[in-house]
Amino acid sequence: MSKVALVGLGETPEIFRLLKGLRDIEVYVCSEDSILPDADIVVFCDCKVSQVDRIPAFSVGVVSSQNTEVLELLRKSGTMAVVCGLSGRDTLTLSSRGQRSSVVALLRSVKTLSGRVIEPCEYPVSMGRNVKDYSLLAFCAVLIVCGQEDYLI
Repeated sequence: MSKVALVGLGETPEIFRLLKGLRDIEVYVCSEDSILPDADIVVFCDCKVSQVDRIPAFSVGVVSSQNTEVLELLRKSGTMAVVCGLSGRDTLTLSSRGQRSSVVALLRSVKTLSGRVIEPCEYPVSMGRNVKDYSLLAFCAVLIVCGQEDYLI
């Protein structure tokens, strides 16, 4: 069972709705000053570094490329980061976008929690409703890191 901590405000409710009920994933909404200490994955949603108490050891951080403060914190702590955004420099980006379907591109290899390496590829993703870009990318990042990328296909 993988533990996912959603930290901050912003798109937390939307990401929570996408992740809840998935097999082998427990989702927790945490405040910036009390991140779940044994979280496997920490998804940062519009939070500031000054509000983050600490990042759990051995966790993976999922963060927007626009959140440069948290990116720097992850870099300094040595935490693996899956960077989500709309640039070719990001780990996950959108290669095409529709109202209810998109193609998410994994631009760099990512190691799953079990140690398996997922090579760069594209995932066609269909959603039942329109979802914000970061919510969709963070959702996909969690599934990939948990080794459940087949759920996207």
